Amino acid sequence: GVVLIPPAEETLKYVVRLQFPTTNNEAKYEALRTRLSLAKALGAKSLIVQANSQPIIGQVKGDYEAKEKRM
Repeated sequence: GVVLIPPAEETLKYVVRLQFPTTNNEAKYEALRTRLSLAKALGAKSLIVQANSQPIIGQVKGDYEAKEKRM
């Protein structure tokens, strides 16, 4: 799931349903991609990303390299 909280507006909640077999890390990566895409589409000027997956955060920061093509 994805939750966006714009300043002084109501909370926006989205659910992402993946239509392919996936690992837990791939699902978390897809959720992060969705958050970033939605924030961009909504014109976000700044973004705070909260995640509890070290491999996903490491990949986004460029510290890790993904083995799977989908990531």
